[in-house]
Amino acid sequence: MYRTHTCGELRIENKGQQVTLAGWVQKARKLGGMTFIDLRDRYGITQLVVEADAPAALVEVATSLGREFVIQAKGEVVERQAKNPKMPTGDIEIKLEAITILNKSVTPPFTIEEESDGGEDLRADRQPEFTQIDCEMSFVEQEDVLNMFEGMMRTIFKNVLGVDIPNPMPRMSWYDAMDNYGSDKPDVRFGMTIHELTEAAKGKGFSVLDDAAYIGAICVPGAAEYTRKQLDELTEWVKRPQVGAKGLIYVKVNADGSFKSSIDKFYGADDLAKLAAKAEARPGDLMLVMSGANKRKVQTMLGVLRLEMGGRLGLRNPKEFAPLWIVDFPLLEWDDETQRFYAMHHPFTAPKPEHEAWFYSDKKEDLERVCANAYDFVLNGNELGGGSIRIHNADMQKRMFEVLGIGPEEAEYKFGFIINAFKFGAPPHGGLAFGFDRVCALMGGQDTIRDYIAFPKNNQGRDVMIDSPSEIDQAQLDELQIDLRRKTQTPEQ
Repeated sequence: MYRTHTCGELRIENKGQQVTLAGWVQKARKLGGMTFIDLRDRYGITQLVVEADAPAALVEVATSLGREFVIQAKGEVVERQAKNPKMPTGDIEIKLEAITILNKSVTPPFTIEEESDGGEDLRADRQPEFTQIDCEMSFVEQEDVLNMFEGMMRTIFKNVLGVDIPNPMPRMSWYDAMDNYGSDKPDVRFGMTIHELTEAAKGKGFSVLDDAAYIGAICVPGAAEYTRKQLDELTEWVKRPQVGAKGLIYVKVNADGSFKSSIDKFYGADDLAKLAAKAEARPGDLMLVMSGANKRKVQTMLGVLRLEMGGRLGLRNPKEFAPLWIVDFPLLEWDDETQRFYAMHHPFTAPKPEHEAWFYSDKKEDLERVCANAYDFVLNGNELGGGSIRIHNADMQKRMFEVLGIGPEEAEYKFGFIINAFKFGAPPHGGLAFGFDRVCALMGGQDTIRDYIAFPKNNQGRDVMIDSPSEIDQAQLDELQIDLRRKTQTPEQ
């Protein structure tokens, strides 16, 4: 937590309290051995004071502060001897015990006396019909952002639908989401989670599984009665380009405890029983197995199949809501073809503070372990909103470009605008953007946002209403057997 109070909040009633403030140095001045600092944020200004007999280290930091330095200040609220009636906080000041410089600043080209009132930024996304509620916040950590928007969504669901969502909302790491659901936006309204069978399924002479780097399965409840025709249709379904599987293995766990599978030639009843136990399959379940050279690709295919089977079995009730936060995404993705790292989100996402040692390591295995300070709000298999804590430190941003293989000249050419912005007291900041249309669609029980957009486009990307009202071609009228006649007005009209 960067602050307990804002710079416009404290009054004489707070006298004696220990507080933490964060903001920009409006000005700093020395008077009679004491250092006075005006600290500003969007809510107001509070005076800070470093006594003449304060520890030398504190005095040294205080005297080094320049205009627009970003700092965190801790101390006690005391009554001012010389009160300032022109300031809402003019009856008090903070007797400082500690100062942390969060970011330095060069002298800005203009004086910043007041901040604009930010609030929500409603803007169009890359597609003009898609609306985002975008919120950017200063002096926040991940927990602050999640609490803010979790409260917002809880209020919306209660007031609009009369639905109570969990408090607190569940959280799941990206790794758990991929391992168990094959998706970074899992639908947790139903089970049918993924089970790894890699070690258990090998060694039986079946090359498709023996040569695979990863083998996984889902158990479809009550589907052991599927016919061969249904299983063949399902196999063709996963071979579609939208899924991309080469095939599908099935294992029926019959009600009497016997097994029937597409790999009976290689696996006996005892072998299949071990696989069923590993997958937590029960009598009456249908195990669907996939394998491949890339773990995440196989998990993703199983995740798509899981959603399809959940839909076929009626497990995805649109009136049931299961929201959760997905956190701890990988910061970086390694690409074997180009032999370099890429940013999983964007190059301005900050690493988790506890992973900074790995972030500055030169070892590939350390960099692959770094998690991003990022988060997604997921509901019923849809990402409703996403955001991150951003990098605000120039040295950390430089390191990020270095890890991504972006040289100084390329970085300056592509991102010079933000690199230079760091020089003017960029605060710790983060935010989150919600897809407003998607929120409305899901709350309305729909899978598509078309019905929640004023002028949706068709499959050709054309707004069919853009020329309305317009004349109708006579050929179309003839085809529909419509005859347009101009109404004759009577003298009374």
